[in-house]
Amino acid sequence: LISNAKGFVIFADVLYFTLCGVISFFFVLVTDEGKLRIYTVLGEVLGWTVYYFSFGAVAIRMSNAAVRSLKRAVNVILKPVIFLKRKIASAGRKMSLFLQKRIRKSRKKSKFILQKHKGIVYNLYGYIHNYKFKNNKGNKDECS
Repeated sequence: LISNAKGFVIFADVLYFTLCGVISFFFVLVTDEGKLRIYTVLGEVLGWTVYYFSFGAVAIRMSNAAVRSLKRAVNVILKPVIFLKRKIASAGRKMSLFLQKRIRKSRKKSKFILQKHKGIVYNLYGYIHNYKFKNNKGNKDECS
């Protein structure tokens, strides 16, 4: 079976009865000019009864075997793909962690590196101001 879930079984039953109803409607429309006759209804009921009590059990076993075979074939085909996907995802997670650590370290280092350079704008003003102050030996009138 594909699924034993209650909702799926109800959906499959409604789909089956709808399909059978549409096929029966078109059959009656074409063969009997749309007139519903008793032998048509009896034929459908008899056909369902014979199927259910004889060939139905065999058909269910055959369809279950076909579904199991199809699932196995899909698993055999998809197993290497799933394995490869997991390996790629694992490598991606490792690379992501590595990059996160590198970014964290570079952020910490960048704070110290920026403060050491004297050519940066916020350090440049202090550097020039201190240079003038040292060369003028504390004479504040010439610094401004």
